[in-house]
Amino acid sequence: MSVHCRRCGSEDVRLSHFQLEDVLFLLLLRYPVRCLDCSERGYYNFSALSGLRRATTGRRKLAKQPKST
Repeated sequence: MSVHCRRCGSEDVRLSHFQLEDVLFLLLLRYPVRCLDCSERGYYNFSALSGLRRATTGRRKLAKQPKST
């Protein structure tokens, strides 16, 4: 089952950041998803979301490098 945007039909979607209003949807086993093309936010069943990439803030974690002596 592929996840697609209900507004524009794009399959380029990712898991959206969790918001307080999402608690009710989580009780119904639905998680927020955001379209990367039109920015529409929707909710999908957990089973349909396998393989989607997670939301990121654009910051990358720097790997700790050993100190040179």
